[in-house]
Amino acid sequence: MGSTALVADVGGTNARIALARVEQGRLSIVEQKVVPTPRGSLLPQLREFLAEHGLTRVEGCAVAAAGRVHRSA
Repeated sequence: MGSTALVADVGGTNARIALARVEQGRLSIVEQKVVPTPRGSLLPQLREFLAEHGLTRVEGCAVAAAGRVHRSA
């Protein structure tokens, strides 16, 4: 049996949250949801997403977040 990971891609407008299964070294997205990017913590949305799928824990987590780009001279 594989493991379950919570993955998120947080942009300036939307956050894409997904559950991924890892089996035999292969990753597959099994559930996903797009939510507005919060101005504070993303934690409530992550907990709600897990609860919607009957989960309180996952074996792994990865979050990618957008940030400001500063131009250097």
